[in-house]
Amino acid sequence: MIKIYSKFLLNVTMLILLSLSISSCSKKDPVMPGVRATERWQALIEQDWKKAYSYESPSYRKNYSSDDFRTSFGQAVAWKAIEHNSTKFINKKLADINLTLLFNYSAGNTVIDIPSNIKERWQLVDGTWWHIKK
Repeated sequence: MIKIYSKFLLNVTMLILLSLSISSCSKKDPVMPGVRATERWQALIEQDWKKAYSYESPSYRKNYSSDDFRTSFGQAVAWKAIEHNSTKFINKKLADINLTLLFNYSAGNTVIDIPSNIKERWQLVDGTWWHIKK
């Protein structure tokens, strides 16, 4: 009787451990804000305005249309490349992302390549990091 009970407890324990390991595997960590910032800028470089707009915070998208977003960018520069430099977590739900953006500036017949340092703020909302537009 003790052997059957021990075997039963062992089976129940194994079943519990298995279900816990499966449930922990199904939880996804959010994509890190530096990755999302780079993806957002890559969409801007490619002028994929719809995709770039999708990285804006839910509150921004509630108040501004994708057309508003598109018209907030000028025509004088051509973005060429983006590089993620660092991520500084302010707390669990806020991060400052430092990036270097390479862009071309046209002045008459002269085109100048200019690297520019960018600092962006990103916020974790409902498991997703969102760009906070100033």
